[in-house]
Amino acid sequence: MNATTHLESGQQRTSDVVALSPRRTGHETTLSCPHCNESIDISSALHGQIEQEVRTRLEQRFATEVAELDAERSRLTNESAQLKEERARHEERIREAIAAQTESLRDTVRQEVQTDHAAALADLHAELATRTEEIRTLHKTRSENERLKRDHAALEAKLEARYERRHSEQLAVERVRIRESEAERAALAVTEREEVIRQLNEQLKEAQRRAEQGSMQLQGEAQELLIEAWLSDAFPEDAIQSVDKGARGADSLQVVVSQGKRAGSIYYESKRTKAFSERWLTKFRQDMQERCVDFGVLVTRTMPKDMPRMGLCDGVWVCSFDEFKGLALALRESLLMLARSRSAAASTADRTRQLFDYVTGNEFRLLVENLVDGFAAMQRDLETEKRSIQSAWKRRETQLDRALLNTTNLHAAIRGIGGDAVAPVAQLEFSRD
Repeated sequence: MNATTHLESGQQRTSDVVALSPRRTGHETTLSCPHCNESIDISSALHGQIEQEVRTRLEQRFATEVAELDAERSRLTNESAQLKEERARHEERIREAIAAQTESLRDTVRQEVQTDHAAALADLHAELATRTEEIRTLHKTRSENERLKRDHAALEAKLEARYERRHSEQLAVERVRIRESEAERAALAVTEREEVIRQLNEQLKEAQRRAEQGSMQLQGEAQELLIEAWLSDAFPEDAIQSVDKGARGADSLQVVVSQGKRAGSIYYESKRTKAFSERWLTKFRQDMQERCVDFGVLVTRTMPKDMPRMGLCDGVWVCSFDEFKGLALALRESLLMLARSRSAAASTADRTRQLFDYVTGNEFRLLVENLVDGFAAMQRDLETEKRSIQSAWKRRETQLDRALLNTTNLHAAIRGIGGDAVAPVAQLEFSRD
């Protein structure tokens, strides 16, 4: 029987304990067992029991604290997983909404620009307001994400304060890793949302720019349709032809008919731009010569420089939309008068008539104008080179004067034969003065 067993037996039976007679040997306290007379060291037995109880209590306390820490860590892990799932679902809803709204916006803008400019702009502004609200929602989502980050940081701070009391190096390392990981994820999420917002803004600007371009094109096409409609109503006996989009030439062609016969043709082109280009006139004259038309009318919103009202500019009649009706009436009447003059001269010889028709026709006038334009261009080039190549300039000037003189004499001779039936050439009139 060992000392612990003796002690437990002594605690259970009070009478036996009373029967024990202690005696001291030095610093030790011993008892004699009444049954076996064996000496028992009380100090050693009590010390072992107390040590065992303290160890057991400390182990239980340590196990309890470890369990609490594990439970807290599990709870934080679950909360972090829930936050991640919620953020993922939210981001997926945002992406789906953005994709659906972007596709819907693209289709809506395309259809409405083709059908009605006013409705397209109204819907575009409404869509812009919707997009602005979505951007505000995205900003709110980003604020919510920042709040979640702050809440998570607060949780981390609370956990850190609790764990700091236990001086656990492993938990400190884990906190640093979690904080860095969450910071990277949060920064990535914010960057992705900012990129989505930037792309949405760019798409809205591009849609608005396309709508404005479509608006300018629709305005030009509307003016073309108004011109053709007015010509058809005002001159039902004439043939009003539309030039196909993309084809070379103007927008509309009016074939003037007198007593069932063609009396001439007038070319119309519509411009609705904010600036006037001199290249339009050069191209228009080339188109007139290729189509052999009698007159060309350029209806423009912006008049040429130093030309506030309707007038003849480089062989092309330039006017505003308000002036084009009166100009169309005057030009058509001129073609009818010329047709009557040609009909009156039908009794002359065939060759004389053919020559007269040619020299009084628009084709010959345009040819002479192009010749004079070429000579004028040469003269301008000579003016530029005059200071550097004086001798060459003199030689070319002589050639140019001779060519202009011959052309002027030729035109004057023909006008002497045809009289007023031969259309004057403005460039030659200026050079003769």
